Amino acid sequence: MAIARYGLRDLLPYGLSLISGPGCPVCITPSSIINAVLELAALPKVVVVTFGDMMRVPGSEKNLEQLKAEGADVRVIYSTYELIDKTSSDKDRK
Repeated sequence: MAIARYGLRDLLPYGLSLISGPGCPVCITPSSIINAVLELAALPKVVVVTFGDMMRVPGSEKNLEQLKAEGADVRVIYSTYELIDKTSSDKDRK
């Protein structure tokens, strides 16, 4: 993450590539995606579902934890299966 954040990729010699992943989402998610998710989370009627380790990852101005404290609907899950279960349960209620 530090290599990408400080633009060090441009200093690498030709032919040398750094490939992120597999790894934790905190380490491999570009700041542009973090900022896009934060923009979405701030919109009314939008639900953002994420793993807990992403809650404090800083965007340009805030993080998901701060938006949740301000009223955004941000939900933490512990596995993708949990999301599938919740989605199925919501459909059953309708």
